[in-house]
Amino acid sequence: QLDATVVAASFAETEISSSVEQLWKDLLRDSVEINGEVLSGESFHGPDRIIGKLTQHILSSDASSQGNWKSDGKQSQINEAQAISYARDILLASDRTRSGGDSYYCAENLCLNRNLVVLVPSSTEAKPLSIKVSLCEQRDVGTDDICGWVSARISSDKPWKRQYLVLSRSVLSCYAEAEPKPHELVEHIMLQGANVGKLRKANKTTVPTTNVSSAGQIVTVSTKDGRSVREYLFKDEFDSLMWHASLLKSACSLGEGGEANGTMSASGLSNPSGTTFRETTTAVGAIVNVCTEYKLCTLDPSGIESEDTWAELRTTFVQKLSLTGGSDGRTFRGEKVVRLEVLQTADQESPLIASF
Repeated sequence: QLDATVVAASFAETEISSSVEQLWKDLLRDSVEINGEVLSGESFHGPDRIIGKLTQHILSSDASSQGNWKSDGKQSQINEAQAISYARDILLASDRTRSGGDSYYCAENLCLNRNLVVLVPSSTEAKPLSIKVSLCEQRDVGTDDICGWVSARISSDKPWKRQYLVLSRSVLSCYAEAEPKPHELVEHIMLQGANVGKLRKANKTTVPTTNVSSAGQIVTVSTKDGRSVREYLFKDEFDSLMWHASLLKSACSLGEGGEANGTMSASGLSNPSGTTFRETTTAVGAIVNVCTEYKLCTLDPSGIESEDTWAELRTTFVQKLSLTGGSDGRTFRGEKVVRLEVLQTADQESPLIASF
């Protein structure tokens, strides 16, 4: 049974800080591996070199996509200003404090027994934060394709239920389980021509909670025929904006002649119209890996390290992002995953692996 206080304080989705000054301070104390090249923040102009190298890889990957794809007038290129902004977003979305806190939370609660053991870092020197930037493999996937856990309900008088949503090609698929792949399908919702309402803040009435500030935002979606109405609750502001934009794009998906099937009205609902949308294609992907090793030690040490250390663990925080170009380009952040390996224990030597 997990400690309720620990659960409430950990994995809390908060707004990503946009302070470049704080980012510079963090980079001065860290090192980053970008596509195999390690850059130290302590070196001469370290933070500038890290941002510059990451920006360079984003631009070169996008340039490769431009060269590999036929020019049909729809592919939008990532410009230098966007690339710098994306480099900043990648580093802010996976800073050492956030990734380290989530990794420690998973490791500690897997071995939770504070009366018997304590979890400590196995080294005072952290391994470099690893970032890999490359061309997205699924080149036919548009910016409206997205997946993740949300809370959903069919009406305001019904309870909220956790669902794993997969939005692809204007079809919203709702699942009860996500691992090892989405299964236990709840329903499919066709979004072409659907009504997508404005984001609104949740309150104590819509989401009973003692901490209203963490309640998140709600969006209402009703199908074109009006038979299905669903409400979706997003705890993280970044996720809510990302999902809302994707739902709107799907509802206003391009028809023949490049015209959309719907657009935003003054009331915030999408209605049939002739508004044209510029198509933006996901071109560049980034994967962040942050590894940390821990020791599980007894609270009653004998002074002999081999006897006091019950197990050695390694956590790997993984964050995936997709970057798009053009006038409506943006950063799309995927699910955060913490992969945990039990490297060695007193009783077994083969590693155990779990993901959270």
